[in-house]
Amino acid sequence: MRTLWSTWSGPDPALRQVFAADQPAALAAAVVGGVDVLVTLTDQHEDFDCHLGDLHHERCPEPGLRIWDRATGALLRTVPDVGSSALFVTVVVDGRPLAVIRDWARAPKLVDLETGKDLGTLPGHDDARDVQDMTTAVLADGPAVVTVGWDGFLRVTALRSGRTTTVDTGERLNAVAVAHVAGHLVAATGRDAVTLWDLVDGTRAGVLPLSDGQVPAVIVSWPGSPTVAVLDFDGAITVVDAETGSRRLLDARFVLRPWSIAALAAADGGPLLGIADGEAVTLWDVRAGGPVGAPLAGPVRYARMLSGGPGILLAGSAVDDAISVWHLDGERAGAGSGQRTDIRCLTVTPDGEIVAGGGDGALSVWRVADGARRPDLGSLPGRVNAVAAIQACLLAVGGDLHETHDGALHRWVDGHPQPAITLGHGEEVDVAVPFELDGEPAVLTAGCNGRIQLTQVRTGLHLGTIDNDYPPRGVAVGLLDGRPTAAVGGMFGPLTVWDLVTRTGKAVNAEIGEAVRGWIGAGSAVVTVHGSLVRMHDLRTGEVSRVEPGQDAPVVALAAADGVIAMARTDNTVSVVDVSTRQRIGLLTLPYPAQALAWAPHGRLVLACRRDLYCAEVDRLTPPGTGGAPAG
Repeated sequence: MRTLWSTWSGPDPALRQVFAADQPAALAAAVVGGVDVLVTLTDQHEDFDCHLGDLHHERCPEPGLRIWDRATGALLRTVPDVGSSALFVTVVVDGRPLAVIRDWARAPKLVDLETGKDLGTLPGHDDARDVQDMTTAVLADGPAVVTVGWDGFLRVTALRSGRTTTVDTGERLNAVAVAHVAGHLVAATGRDAVTLWDLVDGTRAGVLPLSDGQVPAVIVSWPGSPTVAVLDFDGAITVVDAETGSRRLLDARFVLRPWSIAALAAADGGPLLGIADGEAVTLWDVRAGGPVGAPLAGPVRYARMLSGGPGILLAGSAVDDAISVWHLDGERAGAGSGQRTDIRCLTVTPDGEIVAGGGDGALSVWRVADGARRPDLGSLPGRVNAVAAIQACLLAVGGDLHETHDGALHRWVDGHPQPAITLGHGEEVDVAVPFELDGEPAVLTAGCNGRIQLTQVRTGLHLGTIDNDYPPRGVAVGLLDGRPTAAVGGMFGPLTVWDLVTRTGKAVNAEIGEAVRGWIGAGSAVVTVHGSLVRMHDLRTGEVSRVEPGQDAPVVALAAADGVIAMARTDNTVSVVDVSTRQRIGLLTLPYPAQALAWAPHGRLVLACRRDLYCAEVDRLTPPGTGGAPAG
């Protein structure tokens, strides 16, 4: 199996270092034993919250602090049993590096980073059971830790003396930052507005109004600056000058919904705001009021960000199991496919074009033969959840993006857009699988309400409905005894086989949790996935067989065709198995797990890996004389 072409142009030049980091859920810098280190916190979590699924108990590292050499990435020390929350700060007290760690339903604790010793509860916090955020400051009597919580209290603890100033704000608090206002250090926190509190005497120093309905989720500030940035729970970002009260709402529609922000510094020391959206990191110039260069795409899935000094970003990603170091040297050109978001779904049209749906609603087009980019087909109001091609028709369905919902079927017939058809699935459609009925193209759609709907593509005619109590766990459509048939995975029950002409169904024995992922060509077998397990169910004989037994990495994408199954796993591999022999006939390793696969003619397999496409060729499936372009 070899790559014919790809849109990937290599790592971003701004990415200078990457090292494995045991699922860093939080990140801080320190100096331990005279060595510059990065400190990470591995959070305690369960299998239902883990991207490794059933492998959680085998693969996930033990919770605790890790101390890494910043220059080499070498692990210097592990400190177990420090708590079960992804929040901590580091601080130096009389030359002694300490970590202050939040613990769920318990008071924050102090840990000596030199020895790993637990120093007990943070002074003044014995009754602080709901701490939600913390930061540090340097007061006249030395370093201090500032905490806020759902109990409504702001606490400022001077670490040398243990003296704690406690302020009852009367509000349920989620976030805090420290700003410099008129020569004073103030804590910026609040719920319906950002209230400023003097860190020395605990008096109220001002109020920074926010837009109606904004509830701060994250507040950040820059050293020595009166500026704070607020991310609310709806993903809106506001930059406020705490001295003048002026505020500016960032237009963040160019990214997916932000989930985290961080105060960074450009190479010239100017303030930058790092905006993480779960896929990439966007840099925003606070003074100029606009983005800086292309987003940082790499090992930054749901990144925790930290300034490493002027022009340096440190990012920790628990999903990518990595810490990455980025140099922010100014304007950066975009690279790779040019996609603004990750590719979520793929299809290949009969005339040899790849149509890919993105998280921003874009429907992008490439040529299978050589990877040449074609004009975009169009866009959906929300993210694209599924694309499908049948005859001369292209179909797309989607979901929410920036509070815009999409419950329609979008159609292009003979290359021309047709009016969208409103479906009965509510605000989001997750499934669109095409089939032919009496020679005419039709589509099966499903969403979050359990209803399956059949629609004629060209006319938009409603052909019927199949009602379920729960959303399907995967759908595949093929021919069974010459009749169009759907195999529908049950959310809490058996797999059901439906005749799409009569809309009658029968149950097929399957384990709870099996998701239907494909129909094998013209045969009578469907493929299901449950974690790392891949099974074939012959709908005619009832025979069930395993595909690639012994593999333990969960399957994240699958594509089935006549006699072959392609599977993408969380270990970054994509394998191809011959159905008749059950033997692997191809293997490819990508930079990250592929999230979508689609078969093209002549044994070619198209793969989406984050924002890039790969076209691979399986030699045993390729007729002589149909080789593609060299890898790009």
